[in-house]
Parts: sequence; structure tokens; C-alpha cells
Amino acid sequence: MPRVAEDAAAAGRRVWHLHGSATTQAREHLERFAEELSGVSGTVLLIDSFEELGHLEPWLRDEYLRRLPGDPIVVVAGRTGPSAAWLTDPAWSGTIVIRYLEALTTTESAALVEARGVDPGLRRSIVDFAAGNPFALALAAEVGRSMSATGKPSRRDAVRYVVDNVLALLTGSVPTDTHRQALYVCAHARHTTEDLLRAVVPGGRPAELFDWLRAQPYVEAAAHGLEVNGVLREALDHDLRWRDPAGYERMHRRIRDYVMGELLRDARDPHACVAVMRTISHLRRRGEVVYRYVSRVGEVDVRWSGVTPADHDELVTMARETHGEFTAASVRFWLGRQPEAFSLLRCRKSNRPRAFMSWLTLRTPEREDLESDPVVGEIWHDVSRRMAVPPGAHIAIARHLVCPAFEAEPSLVMDVFQARMMRGWLHQPGLAGSYLVVANGQWWRPLMEYLSHYELERVHADHPHTIFGHDWLADPPEAWRDHHLDEELWAERHPSLFLPQDVSSVDD
Repeated sequence: MPRVAEDAAAAGRRVWHLHGSATTQAREHLERFAEELSGVSGTVLLIDSFEELGHLEPWLRDEYLRRLPGDPIVVVAGRTGPSAAWLTDPAWSGTIVIRYLEALTTTESAALVEARGVDPGLRRSIVDFAAGNPFALALAAEVGRSMSATGKPSRRDAVRYVVDNVLALLTGSVPTDTHRQALYVCAHARHTTEDLLRAVVPGGRPAELFDWLRAQPYVEAAAHGLEVNGVLREALDHDLRWRDPAGYERMHRRIRDYVMGELLRDARDPHACVAVMRTISHLRRRGEVVYRYVSRVGEVDVRWSGVTPADHDELVTMARETHGEFTAASVRFWLGRQPEAFSLLRCRKSNRPRAFMSWLTLRTPEREDLESDPVVGEIWHDVSRRMAVPPGAHIAIARHLVCPAFEAEPSLVMDVFQARMMRGWLHQPGLAGSYLVVANGQWWRPLMEYLSHYELERVHADHPHTIFGHDWLADPPEAWRDHHLDEELWAERHPSLFLPQDVSSVDD
């Protein structure tokens, strides 16, 4: 808004500025401006914080602005866009230009913080926290500069001051405690839907809460639900952790139980698989491991497809070109033995195979199974020495993950594969143990260690694969999900606000 005023003044126009917070006298001010503009040409009227003048919008649109004299330029700034009435009214057709102000880039944010004279050790934490919001950047920069210069306030007080002011400015008043709880949920979860609110906010009216959240200017409607982005997400999360630790843990558990329960169990379409993996990654982002193995952006362009006999030769060829003859022979054997274990991803546009995986199930394998695929033979040897598989139970093996375009980095296809495996681990009835066979063990190892999967010692050295396993009888899903709960809840994000980059902890 100041830049608009400067440009207008430089062009020889007279500039009038009204801030929307003056709600009680806003109409009187505007009427006075209209009188003073009488007979004056080349004027610019700036109306800031327009969302606070909602009750005056019909009058402004239908009466006031239409009778302004001369050829004025009217600039309306607000946190919400123009209502449909502006865009559909023929009288305004062709006269409205909409501009969206994006968050500052990392480079711009760093320059702002540097210009404020902030100690270099604190700059990255401020830029990371503010997420491009100019108000949060300026406020945190001034507080950080004071800390460096005077040692006051303490880091704890400084963070609290910044968070409180960010929340006060960006969220304003919240109708009820239930609405505030829904807001905390929306900030903590990756995406928020009515189903999530129903599961996490007992006693609330999920449809009403969803509609209220959707109407807030700081909440965005994404493909898989609502989300709070930028500095407000972090500020809300920090606020609840400090204000109500027990409530924060209770909320986190309920969200995680819903995501890894109902949402994961029902995720069949690749779009849903990617969404649920990004949600799980978000909930475990403080661990800084899962986050590195899940994609963050991009749209899914594949679909699941069953495997038919006509696909067999092409899958064998894909396996040979990606992992060699050893894997190709295994694919051919298991296509003949358990064709239903294979799931194929096809490109939506071309319908060509893009990638595939197999999820073998074994109860009492035959000698031919173990001899024809030495990898499965090694796995069954491990099963025999670790556990007695109960009657009716089985072992599952993610034997083939074949994606010709895959490299050692997160991808949409690997998100889909991971969702399929995790759904099996947590929701497949009668699962006694599971195994994952991969060609790039070095890349998978940190994730498998984090997920409490042990690595099999190589019995035979005649294959290139790495095998990871988990005993679900000894470590059932209910206990497995809580292995990193403390880290998920309380680990500091890095860089944490006002925490020097070269210091892991400070005495507040």
C-alpha cells in the first residue's frame, strides 16, 4: 500500500488513505472524502483492511464509488478477494484488476532481516519462522536485534512475544473454544476435512467448524482439505504446545490415529496414497527422517491397475532393465505363482506401465518357492529362527519395487509404494511379520532404522539386494506407532526461532 501511494504521488495524483479498522466512523470519513474530492481530478483513494468494512461493501459498490467525481483510482486492500457481486455486476465489468500479494521470497526475507541489523546467527531462524510474512519478519527482526544488543528479553519471552502478536494480528477473535480447537487442528494437520474434525474435536459440529475455517482469510482450500500455511501454522502449533501440553498431545494422538487408521486403511487411489503419506510425513516432521523420504509437491499422473497375462512380459522386461536378470527371473516366477500379489501403476494419459510392486504372502512356502527365489529363501530362514507363525497368520514380503525412472530421492511413485506397504503393516489381518527387499539399501537404511525394521544379515552373497524385516508379533502396530511419540511432540524444529544456528540448546 505505501508503494501505491508513492507511485500515485509521483504521478501528480492526490492520495487519500482510509484504514478499515475505523469501522465506526468509516462511512463518515468516506462521505467527507467525497466532498473534498469534488472538483478535483487525478485522485487516488486507498482503502486498507477492507475485510473489516464488510458491512459497508454493498453501499461502497452500488452507491459511493459510482458517484465519485473525476476519474479516480480506487485501491482496495484486504485479506479476502472481492465478492462475486463485484465480478458479476455489468457496471464494474472490465474495470477491476485483481492483484495477489505473495509471501516474500527467502532472499527477500533475508535481505529485510539483514537490513534490520539482526545478528547473523539468528537470521536463518527468523526467516524460517516468518515464512515470508512481512509483519512477522519485521517484528521478529526487531526483537532479535534487541536480544543481540542488550541480552533482553530472554529467548523464551522473545518467542512468546512474537507468537502472541502474530496470532493477535492474523487470527483476530475466535468465536468459541471449540472453534479455536478446530483452528489448532487445522494448523497441526497437513490437511483438514470434516471427517478429521469429527474424529479430533469431540462434541463439535464438524460441518459448522469446517465452514467457519474455510471462511477465514488465513485458511486455504487445497486439493485434499483445508490448510493453514506460513507463519500462522507454526505460531498456532507453538502456542498450543506451550499453553496446553496435555491437550497438544491428545490432539496429536487423535490426528495420528485417524490418519494412520481410517485414512491410511481407505487410501487406494494413488492420489489418496500420496496425500496420506504427505500427512504422515508432516506429523513426523520433527523427527527429520520420514520427511526426507516423501515428496512435497507434484500431482499424481498414474493409476493402479491389475496385472493381466498380457502384461507379464512387459513387467519382466521392466525388471530386467531396472535391476537385472536376477530380479527379472524372480518377477517371472512370482507372476506365475502369485499374480494377484502384483499391482501395476499406469500413466493416466498413455496407459503405459510406469512402475509396479509385489506384495507376496507366505504361510507355509513350498521348497520350489524357496529354491527358485533365493531372496525369499533367506527371508524364510529368518522367519524360522525368529518366530513361530501362528495358525492362520502369514508373512508379507514387498518383494519387487520396480520404477524405471526412480533414483535415490523422494518421488510420487515411491509415496504410493510406501502407502501400500504401511497399509499392509498396520491393517492387514493376520500379519505376523513383514519384509522389504530393495536394491538401494544405503538409501533406505535411515528410514528403515527409524521405522524399527532390522536389516537381515546376508546368508548368501549371490544377490545384490538388501532385506529389512519387522516382527509384528513382538512389536505390534499399537506399540510401533508410539516409538517416536516424544520426538514427534517435543523435538525442536531447526532452525528454531531465536536459536543461533551453531547452538543446539540455550539456557532460557
